[in-house]
Amino acid sequence: MLGFFGAFLYYVATQLKVDPNTDVVGNKDYSTLKIWFLIIGGLVGLVGGGKLVVDNAVSIAQALGVSEKNHRTYHHCGRDLPP
Repeated sequence: MLGFFGAFLYYVATQLKVDPNTDVVGNKDYSTLKIWFLIIGGLVGLVGGGKLVVDNAVSIAQALGVSEKNHRTYHHCGRDLPP
């Protein structure tokens, strides 16, 4: 994943060197209320999406018969803990 990110940064840097005279898109003026609405909406979406991912991953694991016996195996930084 880190390699792909590095390749992307390299690609962007080379594209900026090739054509530095590209048009800059202007900033839109948003009201403070709209900015806060977008921030709160984004955070709600992030938390809700995370909950959906975890709940559905648990459902898939249960459907595949994965045991919950070792649910603490990678609890702290990937270190194995005794059950």
